[in-house]
Amino acid sequence: VNFRTPIATTGSTNSQDDNGPTEATAPMCVHSTPDIVSGSISRKGRWGDCDILTRLWNEHHHKHPDGIYVEIGANIGSCVMQMLLTTNATIVAFEPHP
Repeated sequence: VNFRTPIATTGSTNSQDDNGPTEATAPMCVHSTPDIVSGSISRKGRWGDCDILTRLWNEHHHKHPDGIYVEIGANIGSCVMQMLLTTNATIVAFEPHP
């Protein structure tokens, strides 16, 4: 499926209007068996719980320009995708479940 975010970015974009990019997308693997996160991404193109991360990063990144976004318990990476597509963050992600 394609992970989509409506926040205009400097990354991979493919939807535009007269003011420039309106959506960033990237391919993402999801679980084929039913689960809440994969189901939301398959239906909506995103996991809404991650939306706040972009705002928090942008509000605080100027205070710590060398900051790193660390995702502990990354699950399938939906919040990592949000950060990749909407920020310039250096990202470290870890999911302990095999």
